Parts: sequence; structure tokens; C-alpha cells
Amino acid sequence: MSAKYLTSLIGLIYSLPFIISPVLAEEEGDLSEMNELLAILEQETAVATKTKMNTDYVPGIVTVLQGTDLEAMGARTVWEALGFVPGVKTRINELGRPMVMVRGISGNRHTGHLKLMVDSVGANSSFRGVNDSLMMIPIEQVERIEMIRGSGASLYGEFSYTGVINIITRQNDTRIYGSAAKFHNYGMGGQYSYTDPENNLQISINAAGWQSGGADVNSGIDSFGTLRPQQAHLSFSPGPTNEDEQIRSLAINLNYKKTNLSFYRIKRKQGAYFGTGVLTPESDGTPKEDEYWHLNLEQKIELSPTWKSVLKFNISEDEKEDFEMLLPPGAIVGPPPNGPPPNGPPPGAPPPGGPPPNHDILFPDGDLKVTYVKERRIEGGVDFSWTGWKGHEWLLGLSSAQVKIVDAWEASNIDISRLPPTPLPAIQLRPEDKDVWIDAGKKRRILSAVLQDQIGLTDDLTLTLAVRYDNFDDVGDKVTPRIAAVWKLGEPHLFKFQYSEAYRPPTLAELYLPETGPGAHGNPNLKPETSKTYEAGYIYRQPDLVSRVTLFYSKMEGLIAVQNVGGVIQHQPLNGDEIELKGIELEIEKRLGKNWKTTANLSFLDAKDKTHHEDVVDSSEFIGNIVLEGKLSDNLLAVFNYRHIGDRKRTNSDTRDDLKGYDTLDLTISYLNLGVKGLTFRTGVKNIFDAEVSVPSSQYPDDLPRAGRTWWVQVSKKF
Repeated sequence: MSAKYLTSLIGLIYSLPFIISPVLAEEEGDLSEMNELLAILEQETAVATKTKMNTDYVPGIVTVLQGTDLEAMGARTVWEALGFVPGVKTRINELGRPMVMVRGISGNRHTGHLKLMVDSVGANSSFRGVNDSLMMIPIEQVERIEMIRGSGASLYGEFSYTGVINIITRQNDTRIYGSAAKFHNYGMGGQYSYTDPENNLQISINAAGWQSGGADVNSGIDSFGTLRPQQAHLSFSPGPTNEDEQIRSLAINLNYKKTNLSFYRIKRKQGAYFGTGVLTPESDGTPKEDEYWHLNLEQKIELSPTWKSVLKFNISEDEKEDFEMLLPPGAIVGPPPNGPPPNGPPPGAPPPGGPPPNHDILFPDGDLKVTYVKERRIEGGVDFSWTGWKGHEWLLGLSSAQVKIVDAWEASNIDISRLPPTPLPAIQLRPEDKDVWIDAGKKRRILSAVLQDQIGLTDDLTLTLAVRYDNFDDVGDKVTPRIAAVWKLGEPHLFKFQYSEAYRPPTLAELYLPETGPGAHGNPNLKPETSKTYEAGYIYRQPDLVSRVTLFYSKMEGLIAVQNVGGVIQHQPLNGDEIELKGIELEIEKRLGKNWKTTANLSFLDAKDKTHHEDVVDSSEFIGNIVLEGKLSDNLLAVFNYRHIGDRKRTNSDTRDDLKGYDTLDLTISYLNLGVKGLTFRTGVKNIFDAEVSVPSSQYPDDLPRAGRTWWVQVSKKF
């Protein structure tokens, strides 16, 4: 379906009340759970200013997704839920990374552009820039997802480049649940909440897990078979991909008077998916593991009725063990076309050995590599808020953080210190045999200060001025300002304007990965990426209708990308890429009579890579959603979700046509209070019409096919 048809469908929404007659009369009295799902609510968030405000009145563009709504719409994970946000597209890459593209920018080419938080605690890895495991959090654990579309750097600093995602876990429910889905997917979990109002005490435990045998997907020929057709028979492709997944997630919160102590941990195991250009055997299980945890302590102190503060301290660890098959067993590779690197072997390397440089090299067991890195972050700070000056709400934030690489190693069945690389009898996996990958003990220190003033110029006009200063001991200083205005023109009309700047510091991997042989290595001379963004928004609000229009323009400079700097296989990250984004996002939320509601959005994007004079890779001009929710009976709810993704762009050097877009339709049925109060049964079908869905790949000529039609069921009991 083309974008013009999607636009017509959204326009038709306004006339639906005259087409759809109410199915049932709405009951009088308090809103039931069913009617709460259908209501158009005014939601509050603190993510945009660190002070609670209605989402339409906050500066910048903010979307809040409620966990209960997301369950009813059939979202299974945080990653799936983000697809409902205007201007956001989700996909995986060859390694199974759940990626989020905001206004055309994702981590496929550039990494670490989204600030990720769990219960308002930053969770990005300083080594990798991302934290993929958080995308796999089961939606049953989520109270809500708050997302800033656009820069959030003036408040949140590093990695708040294209957006901020804050995942708030459930803390107020007591319930259990279980689920099953196609591809041997099973999940279960539960929450327990204890509240003692007299002592102002609350304790909650929220645990969940799921596992999957992976989508039943067969790859096309991989890049090894494409580049070496005479050895294509050695490749495991075409063949089934290994998409096994396992998630364990735990959140514990303790609130006592003005003290909050929270703990969160998630562990993810996964298969190799499509691999690094070489498909791995399906029987390899889950060779990749990620684990993240944090412990956060906050103490609120009220110095006076107008002067308040929050003391914060947190410690977190992030570790990742990765497996790659770079060549299949039996592969034969010739010497580098230009011979050994011109500078010879790295300092301290043993004399060259193995086959002479002009001989082919046999890899009887393939080229296998395991990498491991563990980092620890310790951070402390304080936020002061002051409202003693009429019409002003001041915020001052001070913080200090230190990141340290606790352990890191690389193990391989190839001796890469010898030129040319020499196969070894077996892969070395034991720590005593490990090769140094990046120096353990490598550190990063960050000092930060934030100053913000929300100025009520009139009852209808609010101005927000903010500036943040960050000092990195390895990449220098950054100052990120923001100026925003919110103007209420009459009861239904609201206008918003914002100018903001952002940056993304180089990751520790980009800075410090050593040149231990042929391949990519770090660049200690990297500078932070920068961006400037202009946004203008209009909101029209009535009791049964909310519509929003957002215009945006962003200029991003100094983007970091790996480039060829010394021969065919010598690569290094460099600053230099420049991207320009402009577009419009349309949103509508409307009640259709008493028993139906629709939420729709349509985004148009013009994303240009000014450095390479082409469209941004994988960007789509049009993406959109239409969600239709209907009350079929007192306890029966149906939700239809139509999703449109436009054609995906390729690089100019790729001779293939742009990858065609796709349209999918999902259906979710919820039966509330099934015989017993609080018992809910949900079932759904994703991609009802079994549309062909693929995501772009430079390593697979036929791209990356995804699963077709799937089904799932869930049962939950709330106490």
C-alpha cells in the first residue's frame, strides 16, 4: 500500500463516527478497565524537564506509551512497543541486534544515538554505546515507556542524540502471567507489591523471563559465498538462521518515606542470527550473552517549601560475550592483495611465521573469535529545584561519573600476531590463554552540570532555557543548550517551538581497540559527534480528539564511521560524516462513538547523507500506524494494528534497487475478567496476511527475511 492510501485512511478516521454506530451503551459511573483503555487521557511525564508536566505541555516532543495499552495492542517487548511511536522504525541487523531508527538514524552505521534508561537510570554501555538487552524486556514488566523524539542532551548528556527512552517498570501491581507463541516461544513472570501507608513504605518485586526457538527463517547466500563462489559449498548458507533467545529480567524497588532504593538486572542469551557475513550452524545454541545490572539510591531532601533536592548514587555493570565466525571450516584465503601492512607487525609481536605471504592459507576449523568485555560505572549527583521566584522553576543538577573496563579479552583459533595470520589447533577460551583485546583498567571520567529555568511569562506562555556542561577526561568538553516555548492559544490550541543541541561521545571501543593485527582498530583522536535541531509543533485538543503536527530539521556533523585507512583490510573510525534530516509527523487520537477509539500517525522523512551525496541508508520516506480499538462486549476488546513501512534506501554503491516497503495487519483479542475478576486472556495474530517482510543487508544479496504470520496467547491474573 502506497503512502497516499495511508494518508487517505488517516483522513477517513475523522468520518468514522458517522459510519460506525455504537455497539453497546456505555455504563455510567467510574471508568472500568475496558473504558480506561478506550479513554483519551492527559498523561504526565518528567522525562522532558525532570518536573512532572502534561506531555502536551512539556517542551520538546514526547510520547508516553502505557504498559496496559501496549499489552492490549499486542506488543510483546519494549522493542515491539517502540514501533508505535511516530517517526520510529524497528528492525534487526545481521547479528540480531534489536535496532531502533529515530527519524532515519539508527545504530547500523552509527552507534549509541539513543539514551536508554530503566526507572530513570542511564543504562548505555560506554564501551559499545548501546544496551540491546533492554529492548527485549517483556511488556508485562512495563508500567510505561517515555520517549523524547529529538535531542535530550541538555538534561541527559551523553548518547541523548536522536532521542531518550525511559522504561518505567511496574511497581504497583500484584499479578502472575504466562504466555506462549509460535516458534517454541514461552514466557512467564509475576509482580508483587506491598504497601504500608501508615509508615509510607512500599516494596515491589517484578520478575519475568521468556525464551524462543527463534523465527523459522532461511537465509540466502551469505557474503562469503558471494565473494568466493568457488568455495560457496563450504558455507552453511543458504540455510536456517540461529535465532534462539533467552531473557531473564528482575526489578526490585523499595520506597520508604523520601528514600528510594532500586535494583534492576537483565540477562540475554542469543544465537548468532545471520552472523558477520558468514552464516553459523543452527545447532550452535546461544553463544552470545549480555548481562546488565544497576543499583540506584535516591534521597529526597526538602530544605524549604520552595527549595528541594534529590541526592543520587548508582553503580552498574555491563558485560558482553560475543561469538563470531569470520570464515567457515575449510576456507582457503589468499594473502592480502598488497602484502603485509607497510608498518610491519605490531610492536612486541613474535617474528612472522606460518605460510609464506605469497601462499594461500587453509583454515581447517574456520576463523572463530570470542570477545568479552565487562565495564563498571559509578555515578553520584544531586538535583536542586527552586520555586522561590514567582514565575520561575529553576533546576540545577551536578554529577560525577567514572567508567572502568574491569575485564576484557579476545580468544581465537587464529594467531593474529603472526603475519600472515596462522590457524591454531583449537579456539582458546580459557582466561589463562586469552589475548588482550582492550586494556583492562581503561577509564573514563565525566563531570556534568545542568542549569534549567522554566519561565511562566504569562498564564499561556512558558519559556524553557537550559544548558548542560560535560567534561570528559578523554574527549574534552561539550556544552549543549536548549531554548523552548509552549504557547496556549485559546482552549484547544497549543503551539510548541524548540531549538536544541546534542552530542554523542566516541565509545571506548572506538577510541581504544588496539591494532593487534589486520582489521579495525581504535582512534584516540576522535571527537564527539554534534547536532542542531529545530522543532515546531501544533496540538489541537478536545475531550474526544487530540491531533498533533510536528515539523523538524536536524543537522548532524562529525558522525563517526569506520573507514578504510591503510589497505584493503585496515579500518579505523573517523569523524567526518554529515547528515541532514527534515520531516513532518502527524498524529491523531480520536474516540469513535462510545465503544471505539483510533490512534494513528504518519511520518514523512527526507534524510540526506551530505558526505556521500545519497539518501541515508535504510531510511524510508513514509512510515505510519493505524490502531483501531473496539469494545465488542462488556469484557471483550479487539485491537487492529495496521503498519506501513515505505521503501528502504540503499547506498549509491549498491547496484540493487531500494528494498520495497511492506504493510502488515495485526489483531489482538482481550477477554477481561474471564469467569474470575482480574483474570485476563489475550490472543493475537501478527501479520495476518503473511506479508513478505525483509530488512536491508549489505552482507546478504537477498537481504534478511523475517518471520511471516505468527500467533501468541497470554493469560494473566491480577490480585
